[in-house]
Amino acid sequence: MGAAWRLVADGPEATMRVGEALAERLAAGDVVALYGPLGAGKTTLVRGLARGLGAPEGAVVSPTFVYVREVRGGRLALYHVDAYRLVGRLDDEQARMLMEQLGLDWYLEAGGVVAVEWPEPIEASLPPERLVARLDFAGWPEGRILTLQGLGERPARLLEELAGRHGWRPVEGA
Repeated sequence: MGAAWRLVADGPEATMRVGEALAERLAAGDVVALYGPLGAGKTTLVRGLARGLGAPEGAVVSPTFVYVREVRGGRLALYHVDAYRLVGRLDDEQARMLMEQLGLDWYLEAGGVVAVEWPEPIEASLPPERLVARLDFAGWPEGRILTLQGLGERPARLLEELAGRHGWRPVEGA
């Protein structure tokens, strides 16, 4: 497991800039799992990913009422998955079967970037090598704490390179 990096974002635009920075280094097949409470900025971070990939402005909307939204028009397609409606409702096997029926495997192999909000119920279906972004509130009303971690060699290296370029600080003891 790679080092974790903690960032403080003082508003939505700062959260989007973190997404843009991540998008600089993302490649086809990369997965970003986004954790955090409602309103913590998960979709805002995905908007930053889309902007960094060159997708049209406004292309990302919350996918809460669908499971997957495809965002095209950038250097890579972005598949925005939202498993919120599955949290606490399905056991692991049921969630895995549903995501299989919805074609999660296809999205993982389609040559784009997969960003998953509320990944808890489908973690077993995600590749073990992925980026993890945990978002939480830090002050009111706009502050956010983002903790980024790379699971696996490539995601860990990607974050280390970005941390050096953007001055991100590692989390002590991670």
